[in-house]
Amino acid sequence: MSANGPMGGAGSDGVTSLDTTAYEGQPLIEHLVVVGLDRADVDMDPAWRKAMTFSSSGGDTVQRLNRVMESMSVPPRVVFSYPSDRPVHNTQQIPEFCFPSGVKGSVIRRTDSGSSVNQILYGQSYRNDSAKLHTFFLGGQGDRRLYGLCISKLEFLDTLPSFVHPSRQRTVLSSSAPLRRNRNKWHIVAPRCYCLLTYFPSFRLHFDLLFSLLGQEQLGRLNRMDVFSALDKPEDEVDAGEGWKS
Repeated sequence: MSANGPMGGAGSDGVTSLDTTAYEGQPLIEHLVVVGLDRADVDMDPAWRKAMTFSSSGGDTVQRLNRVMESMSVPPRVVFSYPSDRPVHNTQQIPEFCFPSGVKGSVIRRTDSGSSVNQILYGQSYRNDSAKLHTFFLGGQGDRRLYGLCISKLEFLDTLPSFVHPSRQRTVLSSSAPLRRNRNKWHIVAPRCYCLLTYFPSFRLHFDLLFSLLGQEQLGRLNRMDVFSALDKPEDEVDAGEGWKS
């Protein structure tokens, strides 16, 4: 979708419209980006590695792991972007605007109630929580403002959005093999931010689009339950794919 044609001057109703001649051919949406914690970054954090070593001896609890997680400072990053063949401007700044107060993960035991897992996988509480929605703007091309319209929701770090190619899902599952045996005990969950970047902010249109996208993403999870069930497979049963590309 693009903004086309001159729109300046006063219309028949006397209302002056915006002159978008300079933006002819400009997409209404520059990018979709997904921002959050990268599981590999968490696994490489010294405090987490130490906690996982201690966990191997049977000495860890969910409460202690959550204290460790709270003490960690793992920065969020862009974990997925579309379209992938066009560079995202301000890649370093976008995660900071998506999570201006940072982002913290938490741990839940794999044997916890299935309803807790289902709520994270399929819950839609973000639709009724204005704190999960926010906008920002930053410098884009030239002197224009690039706007970000964001929805945050809790997700499992061991899975990517269902619209990501399955081979990338398997790569996430197979990474950091020495720590896989401990992953069988816990789920790590953390907020992820789904953000539309645009030079033409139409809040109602773009948030409706994000809500629709997240609804379709959840339907995709229902159709690909094998991805999530793979979390519980032994390490040698996970087939590494071609890589996680953002």
